[in-house]
Amino acid sequence: MTYSNFKQQLDNSVACQQLLIPFYENAAYEGRFVFMEKDRKYNSEIVDIVQNAGCDTVLQTKRGAIGIEEKFRAAWTRKKEDLAFETWSCTVPTREKRGWGFTSKADFLNYIFVMDKYLDCFLIEMKKLRQLYEEGKENWNIIRTNQINRTESALIPLFNIKTVIGYYNKKLPI
Repeated sequence: MTYSNFKQQLDNSVACQQLLIPFYENAAYEGRFVFMEKDRKYNSEIVDIVQNAGCDTVLQTKRGAIGIEEKFRAAWTRKKEDLAFETWSCTVPTREKRGWGFTSKADFLNYIFVMDKYLDCFLIEMKKLRQLYEEGKENWNIIRTNQINRTESALIPLFNIKTVIGYYNKKLPI
């Protein structure tokens, strides 16, 4: 399996993130949310801390602030049957590093399929998603990329996510 380069993925995710503004404005208490600017050359230390915790967006709710990890699935994958839960960011011996599925401190995952005319967003509670992964890890198909880090992910069917833990789904026009 071949993936586009990281810089291109980052550029695409920053552009797509701007399309999420109406979604987050509507969901946030009094429209309060902040994108953690991953495309800036000079971030403050607090932005780096939040980004390193795996939060791309911080959203204010009536109960308090929540962190959201955003993952954009490229249009060429179009198969909207599963979620690629990253278990290992790097599987190269002596450089192994756990994937965002375990390292992210975000409260929610916004898993976004980028389609021709819309973004298909699936908002999922991260803690419950980890638990679902653990309970079914023997059953999930595993993929490993051919890039330098040989990233490994478990493909968790959206059907399982919906029936076991649920999600909020929203389509946003492009």
